[in-house]
This record gives sequence, structure tokens and C-alpha cells, in this order.
Amino acid sequence: MKSAIASLSWGNFLIGTGAFVVAGLTPYIAGELDVTIAAAGQLLTAYTLTYALTSPVLITFTSGIERRVGLAAGLATFAAGNLIVAFSGSFAALCIGRIMTALGAALFSPLSYALAAELSPPEKRAQILSYVVMGLTLANVVGLPLGTMLGTFGSWRWAFAAVGVLGLATAALLLVVLPRAQPGAPRSLAAVAEALGNGTVVALIGVSFLQYAALFVVFAYIAPVVTAGGAFDRLGIPWLLLLFGCGSVAGNLAGGWAADRWGKTQVITAALLALVPILALFPIACGSIAAGSVDAVLWGFAGLAFMAPQQHRVISIPGQAAPVMLSLNVAAIYLGGAAGAALGGAVEHLGANAIGLAGAALALLALALSSLVRPAPAAAN
Repeated sequence: MKSAIASLSWGNFLIGTGAFVVAGLTPYIAGELDVTIAAAGQLLTAYTLTYALTSPVLITFTSGIERRVGLAAGLATFAAGNLIVAFSGSFAALCIGRIMTALGAALFSPLSYALAAELSPPEKRAQILSYVVMGLTLANVVGLPLGTMLGTFGSWRWAFAAVGVLGLATAALLLVVLPRAQPGAPRSLAAVAEALGNGTVVALIGVSFLQYAALFVVFAYIAPVVTAGGAFDRLGIPWLLLLFGCGSVAGNLAGGWAADRWGKTQVITAALLALVPILALFPIACGSIAAGSVDAVLWGFAGLAFMAPQQHRVISIPGQAAPVMLSLNVAAIYLGGAAGAALGGAVEHLGANAIGLAGAALALLALALSSLVRPAPAAAN
């Protein structure tokens, strides 16, 4: 099982790197393809929306395919999209490549979480899920800086080409290391409609939506928030992002371990409760290098400590297919990020403190909604 979990985590590392490295390469892409920075910035938005809107559909249509084949196909599609981006001669071709990467990721990531849950014993399920999610968190700490360095000191195309080549190799590896299993029962879009007609399902993915929106209100506007405090200039932003990433890795692992030890609902409640003051005080904390640094670590820790326990709670809903539930949950996360960034833009003119308070308010709403969800019966876990 260890090699299977490691390969799934590595696949998610590539997904995270390829998906978000574009943020650090936007100026180079815009300059070479002769488009505005604003237009190049929409590449991330297009990826996010494509992922969120297609993941439940793709998971449903591929439900009758053997799990390892679906995972390999998803990662191969993601890799091919990155290679199209790397060799694109126009902005239109680049957009096609980005949409293709989103389609592949929308299939791979939910399936990777579902397979990890199937392979793990119930008493270690949240912890095993945290290992698979760790690939995405490590992408923020290691993958994005490396990809940005490739683009800065070489060509932005190198970063996407590297992800594409590694992705194709990993897709082939998955067919070898993942266990063979019987295909799941074929499902139709009625399964998605049925899930969305369940009040518990809607409430739980609503919690994920609000939590990620809370994170992204501040994250999307971290530059003006950080510099408004006075202690940091723009050179301090990468430092705080590194601390945030380190806190995310630690929080992800700690959240999975704690959920198996003390219960997923308790960890989710603690993480959301901690986010309220952490986000509200972040703009103020950035008035001091020490306080801002500590707050960034805590922000990453609490933000990602939520993730694995929430995924475990989502797949514990009786009568629902785990892959469908995980795809809906990830879709809610991506839409939450987009909504959070939009809200941050709406309140940015009110100042840095307003951005922090908006994030805290969303975290408080997530906590309130989470408290209304009744725990699943123990047998369902």
C-alpha cells in the first residue's frame, strides 16, 4: 500500500505544481505571446472554473472504469495539456492546453482520494488521506518556487514541459504500482443530482466552499495586506508564502493524525475556530515581522488541518458514492477560492483590515454551518 499512496501523493504534487505555477509565470507568458498580464492571469481562472464544473461529471461518466486506469488516464491527460502549453505558439493554443490540464486534474485528484480511502483501514483513513493531500501542499512549498525559477532563469515553457514529461512517466507508473480492482458500478448524472438533493451533502460541501473562500479572500490579496502593515515590503511576500506553505504541510499531516485519534468533527471545529482570529488579525500582525511570520504559519496550519478530516467526513455520508462526493467537495473548494478572491476584490478598497475581517467572517460562517451537520453513524466510517 505504501507505494500506491506515495505514487498518488506524487501525482497530486505534479497536479498542484502544473496548475498554479502559471501565477508566477504570468509576466513572461504575457510578454512572449503579446497579451496583457490581465489576460494571462485569466489562465488560472479558466483552469479553476473548468475543474470545478467538470469534475463531478467526469467522475460520474468514468465510474465504470477500473480505478487505476481512470487515474492513469487523468494524469496522462493533465500531462498532455501541459505539453500543449509548453509548445503553444499562440494564446488560443495555450488556453486549450490549460483547459485540458484542468480536465485531467478534475479526474485524477478525486479518484486519488477515493482510492486512498479504499486502501486504508478505517482507524487510519484520515491520516492516509492527509498523505495524499500532502502532494498538493508540497507543491506550494517546493513545486511552485522551482517552476517559477525555471521560468525566471530559463523559459516559462520549461516549467510546463517538465511537469508534462514527469506526468506521463508517472501515469505509466500508476498502472504498475496501483492494485488491480474490479471497476465500480456505472453511474449516471442522476447520482450527482441525488447527492445535491441531500441536505447533509449540500451542507458539508457548503462548509468546504466557505472555508476555502475564507482562505482566498486574504490569499488572493496577500501583497496589499502584507505591505499595508509597514513591517514588510514586497520582498517579504515570498518569505510569508514560504512560511504559509510550511504551516500547510504540518497542518495537513497533523489534521489527519488528530482526526483518527480524536474525531474528524472535533478537528474540523478546532481548525475553523482558529481561523477566525488568525485571519482577522493577519493585517495587524503584519505590522511586525515576528508577529506576521507566526500568523502566516498558523494560517497555513489551521487552513490545511481542515482538509483531510473534511474529506473523511464527506465520504462518511451513508448511501453516497465516495468518488462522486469527493468530486463535489473539490468542486466546492475551487468555486470557494474563486468566490473568496472576488469578495477580496470587492472589499480591497476599504483597506487591509477589511480583507482580514471578511476572511474571518467567512470562517465563522463555515463554523456555524459545520456545527449544524449531524455526524454520520459510526458504521458508515
